[in-house]
Amino acid sequence: GLSIRCVRVGGVEIPNGKRVEYSLQYIHGVGRSMSRQILADLNIENKITKDLSEEELTNLRDEVSKYTIEGDLVNPSLLALI
Repeated sequence: GLSIRCVRVGGVEIPNGKRVEYSLQYIHGVGRSMSRQILADLNIENKITKDLSEEELTNLRDEVSKYTIEGDLVNPSLLALI
């Protein structure tokens, strides 16, 4: 059958078998304190990522999109070189 190995959040595949707090840290720009803050803001329990409901995943994706992460962190001085 079909097995899902990763969940996509913030344009990044985060691990399915780890707790959400640690999975979020796979997103460049999200550290321990920010991942804890996201979980607290959403009132989501720090459970295994694969155990999140569809509603929790949707809320998590929406919340993470509010932060400056991944491609948004490109150094503006490097863009001048292009």
